[in-house]
Amino acid sequence: MRPHDVGFDEFYGYYPAQKEISQRFDPRRFPGLVLNPERLAAFEAFGPTDALTHGFKGGPTKELAKTAIALLACYNAAHVDYLFPTAGARAGSGCCCRADGGGEG
Repeated sequence: MRPHDVGFDEFYGYYPAQKEISQRFDPRRFPGLVLNPERLAAFEAFGPTDALTHGFKGGPTKELAKTAIALLACYNAAHVDYLFPTAGARAGSGCCCRADGGGEG
């Protein structure tokens, strides 16, 4: 179940924790996962999407951007800007991420 299906009016963020997103890229910390193609495929097939997601209770849910390890900090800055829009120029202003998951934009 998604957060906005079980009590929240709106959800903006990632369904899994960042550790769950990033662990598939670090062979030093998770060699049994990263270096084993069968285990990695099973890990990626199981569970929720790791995209930046925005949804409303009783309304649409959109995947805003596919998550790449290099863009997690940028998405966090965009999240801060979303949560605190009146704070002026913050970390997400001039951010390196684009809605399509690419850089420089």
